[in-house]
Amino acid sequence: MAAEYARTNRDYLERKLGAPVGDTAVYLAHFLGPAGAAKLLAELREVTAKGQRALVTTLTKRMAEDLTEYLH
Repeated sequence: MAAEYARTNRDYLERKLGAPVGDTAVYLAHFLGPAGAAKLLAELREVTAKGQRALVTTLTKRMAEDLTEYLH
């Protein structure tokens, strides 16, 4: 069942991105959902194609709430 889910996510990402994807992309799809992973990977490709760098961070719900409160 898990292998089928991973295969489905891989197929989705490859269709959306138009290129083969590796295990890292499938791992992202597990946490972000396939659409979220495709969006992130497309944005990363766009940024790096311009010669820029990208840093992806994660926040817990509490950290995100604290950051939102701090910024407002």
